[in-house]
Amino acid sequence: MDLLSPGAILKQLSLGVAFDPDALHLSLLSSQWERVRQVDAETIEDFQAMPPHQRRARVQAFLTRNRADHCSVVVSLPRREVLLRQLELPAEARENLAKVVDYQLVNLLPTEEQAVATDTLTVREETNPPRLRVTLFVVLRSTLERTLASCRELGLAPDRVLPAAVALADFLRARAPGAASAPSLAIRLEPDRGELAGVVEGQLRLCKEFRYDPSNLEEVLESEVELFRGEAGLGEEVPIKLFLAGDSQALGGAEERLPVRTLSPPRSAVSSRPPVRPSAAEWPALAAAFCGFRRKGALAVNLLPAEQRPRKSRWERAPTYALAAVNALLLLGLLLQGPVQQRALSQRMSRERERLEPAVSAFRKLEAETNLWRERAGLLESHRNRNAHLLAALADLSLILPLDSMVRLFNLEDGVVRIQGTSGQAAALPRILEDSRYFKEVELISGITRDSKGRESFNIQARLAGRLPLAGNPGRPEPPIPGSRPPLPLTDNPGTAQDPPAPASENAPEPEASPPPAPENAPGEVAP
Repeated sequence: MDLLSPGAILKQLSLGVAFDPDALHLSLLSSQWERVRQVDAETIEDFQAMPPHQRRARVQAFLTRNRADHCSVVVSLPRREVLLRQLELPAEARENLAKVVDYQLVNLLPTEEQAVATDTLTVREETNPPRLRVTLFVVLRSTLERTLASCRELGLAPDRVLPAAVALADFLRARAPGAASAPSLAIRLEPDRGELAGVVEGQLRLCKEFRYDPSNLEEVLESEVELFRGEAGLGEEVPIKLFLAGDSQALGGAEERLPVRTLSPPRSAVSSRPPVRPSAAEWPALAAAFCGFRRKGALAVNLLPAEQRPRKSRWERAPTYALAAVNALLLLGLLLQGPVQQRALSQRMSRERERLEPAVSAFRKLEAETNLWRERAGLLESHRNRNAHLLAALADLSLILPLDSMVRLFNLEDGVVRIQGTSGQAAALPRILEDSRYFKEVELISGITRDSKGRESFNIQARLAGRLPLAGNPGRPEPPIPGSRPPLPLTDNPGTAQDPPAPASENAPEPEASPPPAPENAPGEVAP
């Protein structure tokens, strides 16, 4: 058994031993996580004829093969070696039950010199007045010593000695379906005799051995069932469940007429091993091994005297408890590992954040300044492009407007041009602007009005066609278009515009010589 595995800490092994006149039956069970499994079973034939060392070698080889050197040992005694009596006492007798039992033993024993070992099962019956039903088990010391000597010879130290019927009844009430609630009767049949164990409301009510003839087995079983019904005080209408411990062939044809179910042994601990059905002779050892596990509400019968029961040291399970404590600490450490690591990581990140905070602040400040200068550069670039575009549109406008037109407002915003001024032909201006390559979608956004001098005021809106270069060469005047005049200077005061000169008369003096022409401007410059 691997002591380091978690399952081994809770795993228990129990060995059941049953002596027959010519054979020894061994049955080993394991209990782990409240599941009972059958580990192994062996029957040693001709046990009494073997030399003592050979008997011991066979038993020790069985234990070594199954790694069961340290296990509970429970010995089953046949019913014929145990004396049983049912006592009904007042409820007040519980306080002095030991003395009452001693008084009853005087009437049971033939002589006072015979030493016995006893044990009892006590059940309180809620009658009026309340009564105690006491089941007394008695075994002769000589019989008990002979059994214990055989166990010591085999290298076994029994923890419990109990009647086979009690072990069978305990197995019945724990493993048979419905046996704990309904009256149940377990039957174990050997070739010439049988044994009964009756359970009512989870308490033992019958332990009996009987003889039978295979020819009248059915009548004997029916008689025993009726006897059990009478002793348990059950009515005729109360059904009794029958369970067979052993091979169903022992019933002959009675199983077809009697509602008998077969008791199922625990499953094998090895999944690959097929289940083994124990015979009727092997059932006492199997049931005794099942009683070796501590269970709540089990039938606590032990005919082994208290002074001979093995006393386990309080430090025996200290390594187990220490290993369990270490596993608990490791589990606790695994549970706390995540929060501790998370907290350490959070603290480390906080320190890194504090260390990088000055550099991050400086970088953010530099990034803000960069964005500010980028916005300023973009604004200057947009103004530069806007001015060039505006000059190109204004230069073209000065060439296409009629001679009697004057512009008071010229505004460009988001590609939309607004022109306000006066003209002698205001209604024709949208058509003139549409013919220009600089303007499109030209429209009058207000009505045309006349001033006191007969000039028409206009308010025109148009969109620029695109970023086009200046028309012609602004630094060198182009030849005049027939029927047009040079562009007028832009002014906000319409009164400042000069009328065209009157034609010269014949007697007019000769005009003075014009000044020399101004030097040519560099490409891209506008003449003043």
